[in-house]
Amino acid sequence: MGLAIRSDGDVRVLCLDGELDAYEVQSIRPQLEDALAQPAQLIAVDASELSMVDSSGIGLLVYLFKQAKAKNVAFALVALQGQPAEMISFLKIDQRVPVHGSVSEARRALLPG
Repeated sequence: MGLAIRSDGDVRVLCLDGELDAYEVQSIRPQLEDALAQPAQLIAVDASELSMVDSSGIGLLVYLFKQAKAKNVAFALVALQGQPAEMISFLKIDQRVPVHGSVSEARRALLPG
């Protein structure tokens, strides 16, 4: 599992790579907590390189969404594909959490101006 965090102006992009399972959730959670603590108008989880997500990974994504919402920060899952996209759809998470094709698409849809 890889995690890269980058800032693109007022957007914090969390790039996930590989499998997001219970073990990986525990190992990357501190870095994600730090990323959430930094100011941003939008948190975008880039899942373009995410190959698999289990229930722990789903729980983490929902947790990130709720934390962003509590801070009045926009949140989006972007570039979902394969098994992660199927899980998000099957669990109907995409009916509550914004899902977009790219970070720029999420920025246009969720940020003013």
